Amino acid sequence: AINISQPSFSGTDVFGYTSFLAYSTIPNITFYYEFRLKFQLANHHSALQDNLIFFTGQKGQGLNGDDFLELGLCNGRVVYRYNLGSGTATIISKPLDLTLNIHVIHLGRYLQKGWLKVDDQKNKTVTSPGRLVGLNVFSQFYLGGYREYTPELLPKGSGFKNGFQGCIFDVEVRTSMNQEFKSPGTPEGHPNSGRSVGQCKDSPCRLIKCRNGGKCIEGGSTV
Repeated sequence: AINISQPSFSGTDVFGYTSFLAYSTIPNITFYYEFRLKFQLANHHSALQDNLIFFTGQKGQGLNGDDFLELGLCNGRVVYRYNLGSGTATIISKPLDLTLNIHVIHLGRYLQKGWLKVDDQKNKTVTSPGRLVGLNVFSQFYLGGYREYTPELLPKGSGFKNGFQGCIFDVEVRTSMNQEFKSPGTPEGHPNSGRSVGQCKDSPCRLIKCRNGGKCIEGGSTV
């Protein structure tokens, strides 16, 4: 048994499934939220191309639009998107400094205005289009990937094709400026489910000695 305190994600497998952790729906996220987190990349090539860090949202019905919130990596930059039902707002950071071992992200939104701060880069802001000011999401909060692997099941505008490759840790959220930051989940910090998740820089294979030419391959834990 390995205690997973800093989850590591392997990305998308050959069948199109991603490793992920799913937490309970974040309450009271409609008008205001702030997230803080850190991540470490598995590599400097595929882990930077088109990889989801976190996601919550669902496809809209009729006139309700597609409400979602997501964070990911694309072409070496951090991409933050949200849709309140009347159009997608997007913030793209400057290229990541790959000499840094650990990257730090702080992002938020109040009504239509969102902002993103990555490492020591300058804070960037955006205002979502349309008149809607509330984020109405009822899905679980997915970290590192998502249960659905068919893009058609995801909201229009959520464009990440692959799961995260590397470690994501110290994830915290608050939905009011007067609140303390807390880990997602009910109880706090506990996911509802997951798939193919390991512990950063640790592997059960180090505890196993294979015989007769066998080789230990870690598949990650699944809940």
